[in-house]
Amino acid sequence: MLKLKWLKNLFGRKNTKSKIDEKKIKEILPDEDDFKASSGSENSQKVKLSRKEKKKAKKAKWKARPLSLRIVVQFAKTLFIRIPLFIIVLIAAVLFFLQLYLSPPVVEGLAKANFSKMSYGSLDLNVESFNPYRGFVINNIVIRSGEDFGRGKLFEMEKLVLNYGFFPIFTGSIRFPEIGIYKPRVYLVEKKGVWNAAALMKPSEKKPEKEPEPEKEDEDTDEPSSPEINLPIAVDFLFNFILDDLCVYVNGADINSELTGLSFNANIEVPPVKTIPKSVEAVRILKTMKFELNPQNGMNVKFYSKGAATAPELVLNWKLIFNNGDTPEFSSTLNVGAKRMPLRLQNKYFSPFNFLIAYDIFYNPINDILKINNFSFSFMNSNWLKLSGMVSSVTKSQVLNINMDQSIIPLKDLYPYFVLMTGDRNTRFGGEISLFPLTVRGL
Repeated sequence: MLKLKWLKNLFGRKNTKSKIDEKKIKEILPDEDDFKASSGSENSQKVKLSRKEKKKAKKAKWKARPLSLRIVVQFAKTLFIRIPLFIIVLIAAVLFFLQLYLSPPVVEGLAKANFSKMSYGSLDLNVESFNPYRGFVINNIVIRSGEDFGRGKLFEMEKLVLNYGFFPIFTGSIRFPEIGIYKPRVYLVEKKGVWNAAALMKPSEKKPEKEPEPEKEDEDTDEPSSPEINLPIAVDFLFNFILDDLCVYVNGADINSELTGLSFNANIEVPPVKTIPKSVEAVRILKTMKFELNPQNGMNVKFYSKGAATAPELVLNWKLIFNNGDTPEFSSTLNVGAKRMPLRLQNKYFSPFNFLIAYDIFYNPINDILKINNFSFSFMNSNWLKLSGMVSSVTKSQVLNINMDQSIIPLKDLYPYFVLMTGDRNTRFGGEISLFPLTVRGL
């Protein structure tokens, strides 16, 4: 019995000591479940922050910055971000609502109403299409005078076209593919010393004249000027203008005249460029440049008054074309005159005659040289003057080298007009006068 008790006490003491040690270890080291729970809560606090807490943290960081730095940052944001965005949004909104509002019927009504307010006459038109950032097409435009002139026509046009791109302008593309005025007619009538065009518009309120501001003197800068203009972005340009068949009719108290068949075209194109030279080299940026006056040669003029009258078949055509080759040059041709031109001066009637002034020239702006292929004046099919040559240093001290190629002035063609003008039949002359071979050389 004693042995059994001793064994129990021996093993029981060891167990109690181990239990005591385990309790101490548990007190010192946390339990696994507690450790997992605590570590999970800490991670959740770091990851799962609320929006309010994030905003508070950002505000705290922002307020921690110096005041001067915060002011500079806000000013830069306003100047470079907020204001440009506001302007872009405002323009886009205005254009969007304009496109919705300005439909062809609305534009037609607005034009008629505004014209009636500003004038004593009336306006009729048919708006085919209208887009505030692309252009418009308007047909059958008619402007009529007021009651003083019996509501007669003052102006009419078959078609008016304006085609352009608004948004591409901001990217440096300035393009007007078509500005067209087709078959305009002008009717000018005089009544009691007043012309219908002068009596059309209502008088406007006189605004007080502004005193001219004193001109500021330009400050002299010692910095040398740049030989070229540098643009921030590449810019291209297109301009195409068409005037087709202009007719003007004038009916006055003492005169009656008309001009029919006048046409004019202009075309200019510049490819994308970023630098523009400040010299004659600037012509090299041109791709095409072309001006044409009456390319079809169909033009008539009539004039009648107490002192004179004529109704010739008028010749008037002019061209100016730029050729952008190895040596850029401008070429120009001109023909102006009349065929079978009857003329009355007072009570004297001249038999129909014809005359023509013509030239064909080239100008090289790089070398400053004008080349004359032909310059002539003819009367009754005889070349009174026909010359050719060259002029150097046109814009400086001109150096001439001109030769007379042909010159025949038949006096017999002038004799009938001399008799008619002077009434002197006793004086007779004939023969020819010639200036050939006249030569002009030197400064």
